[in-house]
Parts: sequence; C-alpha cells; structure tokens
Amino acid sequence: MLIATIFYFIGALRMPVESVTGDPQKWYTAPAVFPIIISIGMFIALAILFIQIVPESKGIHREDIKRALAYFKTAHFRRWSIATGLLVLYIYVMIGRVQYEISTFLYLFITMMVFKDEKFSWKVLAKITIISGLTSFIVSYGFSHYALIPLP
Repeated sequence: MLIATIFYFIGALRMPVESVTGDPQKWYTAPAVFPIIISIGMFIALAILFIQIVPESKGIHREDIKRALAYFKTAHFRRWSIATGLLVLYIYVMIGRVQYEISTFLYLFITMMVFKDEKFSWKVLAKITIISGLTSFIVSYGFSHYALIPLP
C-alpha cells in the first residue's frame, strides 16, 4: 500500500499545479491539489498504522510466510486476480477500441459470470445478460443524452 501511495503522490505531482482559472489566488482549483491531499492523507494513515503495528509484532516467522504464500492459492485471490485483470483489460484494451456500450456490456457480463453465487443455469445466464445490457444502455444513454458527456 505504501508503494501505491508513493506512485499516486508522484503521479499527482506530475499534474498541473496552476489554477484552472489562471488566478494565483485560486490555487485550490488546480487539478493536482486533491490527489496530493489524498496521497498525503494515505501516507499519514499508513505511518500511524505502521507505528502501531511494529511494537506489537514479534517479527516475521516461517509460519507467517507459509500463511502468506498459501493465500495466493485461495479462491479469493484467484477471484481478485480475475477481477483486476478484467478491469485492466476493460480500461486499457477495450475502452477506445471497442464501442463503449459493447465493452461495458462484456465487462459487466464476464465479471458477473465470474462472481455469481448460483450454479450455471439458463435462467442465471438470462438474468446476467439482461442486467449487463440494461446497465450498459442506461449508463451510455444517460451520459450522452442527459449529462451531454461524450463517451469514448
């Protein structure tokens, strides 16, 4: 988490720090202000957590390492990895290359199929298809027609 916070802070520093309006008195309108504040807050929270945990821990033992490595073999970690991979695929591959409605439908459909609790049936497949299709349509229609925000 600390490494992610550091990368987030570095990314925030690369953002423009000038005011959007051009007025130096309104520095708080700069795009970098909010991410910098968030990353500093995350760093402080991690520092407090570290200060509280270190005295309580008695070091890292072999059992701790075995338990940590065993986590990578669990179904929870597999699902998390699949969800992360799907999100990366959706953001970096599908958006901009595939029509927004289709890519959002596919992302939602595959994600729901991976995380469904019920056994496979045609009823579950139809329900997931309908939910994915309606959600994709409503979001794209709402953004483009009511909010007047163009989608990729």
